[in-house]
Amino acid sequence: YGRLQAINRSKFEFVNCSHPVSLVEDQPLKATFRSKSVVFDPVIRELSSAASKAEKETIFATDTIISALMSCPRSVYPWDISVTRVGLLTFLELREGTILDLVTANESSPDNYTYYNMPVDDPFKVPMALAAEATKINDHYIQQLIATDAAGAPAVVKAGRHCPFVETAEEEESKTAPVLYRYRRWALTPAIDLVVRCEVNAFDPHFNPSVPEQQREGYVLACALNEYDPKVSDWKKKLETKKGETMANEIRNNSFKLARWTAKAMLAGCPQLNIGFVTRTNPANPNAGHTVLSSQFYKVKEFSQQINLQPKNVWAIMRKMAGMFTPLADG
Repeated sequence: YGRLQAINRSKFEFVNCSHPVSLVEDQPLKATFRSKSVVFDPVIRELSSAASKAEKETIFATDTIISALMSCPRSVYPWDISVTRVGLLTFLELREGTILDLVTANESSPDNYTYYNMPVDDPFKVPMALAAEATKINDHYIQQLIATDAAGAPAVVKAGRHCPFVETAEEEESKTAPVLYRYRRWALTPAIDLVVRCEVNAFDPHFNPSVPEQQREGYVLACALNEYDPKVSDWKKKLETKKGETMANEIRNNSFKLARWTAKAMLAGCPQLNIGFVTRTNPANPNAGHTVLSSQFYKVKEFSQQINLQPKNVWAIMRKMAGMFTPLADG
């Protein structure tokens, strides 16, 4: 469901610390539905009705929730989810205002502030303020990464059925961001199925050129890491000369976030991750704009090994969770 645009490698292919690119933040963001509850998802309603008739124990959720559960041992900030049982069906939902709706910044850093240790001298270092900034950066980076022609029109579009949250394809084109929604099913156990609404940001038309174009499905999950304190990370000096050290620091400081992104890519069937490295133009003022210093592609299988996110472990977590959800009474 939805539509998908090609990623424009030429926009950031030659971006580096010596030749950075400004992050375009003055263009309005089109609507996305990553937080749309599965309860109000028309496709999930059809699937849940079929599961109910088949008397099949089924759990329904979004990739935002499932990726968080899969990565929960790495989480630092507190959060919870809502679990609703209706017969043999389980619906997992986010609570309003949860930090899972946002992209955190340096959550697992040993120097990071927590909810119980707030800074009093710098309001921009409050965790929720940093998360709001990181989320805005992430959304604008994805929008800028997508290919457009000279007139600003989409360069390539993979069209399927229109977005399930709008009435027509015309409304989707004018009001919503280009996102592909994939509804995927897994058998957690012989008795319990898991259905997840997954999102894909773009596709890479040059992925795996040895395969016929119509069979490539070079889906890409795009995301952005952001630097808000150069005194700690110093990307402008280290990104080019010490790439391994820089990524190792990000894996340490953003363990939960990187694990969630990787889990999302695995759930959506994306073979590639695109990660942008974005820093503040003025380190003291997040409202003064941001700059893209680098844009890197990673193979999801290799990156999951690099951050030690093993598929067998994350699916073991989900099976354990399913065993906790399914015995619950209705309500």
